[in-house]
Amino acid sequence: MVGKILILVLQQTVKFINDEASSIHGALRVASIYTSESGEWKVGGFEVLSSTKDDEAIIYVSFYTASRILLADICEDLWKSCT
Repeated sequence: MVGKILILVLQQTVKFINDEASSIHGALRVASIYTSESGEWKVGGFEVLSSTKDDEAIIYVSFYTASRILLADICEDLWKSCT
């Protein structure tokens, strides 16, 4: 039950950040989710929030995500060169 509540809270939070706030949370991961003293689920890590309305905004991604994307691209290129 707790897992379903957490997923619902995260879904509502991300929807608000993306739609209402016109922003992208660049560090949404397990480490940025916590509970307050009152037991409410909260999302942190807003130091890497980017506005989708800002033409010069930097869209942050985690090193882990970026490295996986890069690794996938490298593997794809290597696969193509071997075939």
